[in-house]
Amino acid sequence: MEGWRLAMPRYSVSEEWLNFKNKVATLIGSNDFDAVLKLRDQVSDSELEHAIDELASEKKDFSYYLFLEYWILKTDSQEAHRAAATALIGFYSWIPGAYTLAFAHIQHVIERDPNNIADLLAALHTWESPDAEVDQATVHLYAQRVLEVDPDNETALYALERTHG
Repeated sequence: MEGWRLAMPRYSVSEEWLNFKNKVATLIGSNDFDAVLKLRDQVSDSELEHAIDELASEKKDFSYYLFLEYWILKTDSQEAHRAAATALIGFYSWIPGAYTLAFAHIQHVIERDPNNIADLLAALHTWESPDAEVDQATVHLYAQRVLEVDPDNETALYALERTHG
C-alpha cells in the first residue's frame, strides 16, 4: 500500500517526537482515551495517526487498535479510519477478519473523497486477502475509478479482471 500513508509529522525523530509518543503510549496504557483525543489540540490528526501507527508497530498491543475505534466513535475522522486500516493490515493481520475490517475502514475514507487514487488503491490491495469478505461490485467500481486516471494501473487491471470486468 505504498503511497497511502500520510506525510511524516512535522516532528523529526527528535526528543520532542519521542516525548509525544511516550505520552500517547502512557495515556493509552492507562485507558485514558479522552486525554489522548485532547492531544489533538496540540498536534494534527495526521501526527496523532502517525504516533499510533508507530506505537502499534513497536508494541503489538491491541489497545492501540481499541483507541483507534474509540477515536472513530468520537470523531469519525479520516485519519482514524486510515490508521485503523493500517493497523489491521500491518500489525493485527493475524486476527480473523482483519482485512475485511480494514477494507470497511478504507471505504469510510473513500466515501469522503471518492476519487483519491491512493485510497482506492489501498482498497484494491486489501480486497483479495485470504480472509477478506468484501463486495466484488465495490472493488470493480474502485478499479474503474483508478483506471479513469491511470489506464495502465496493474493493480486496478488485475482487480477488474478478477471481479469479472
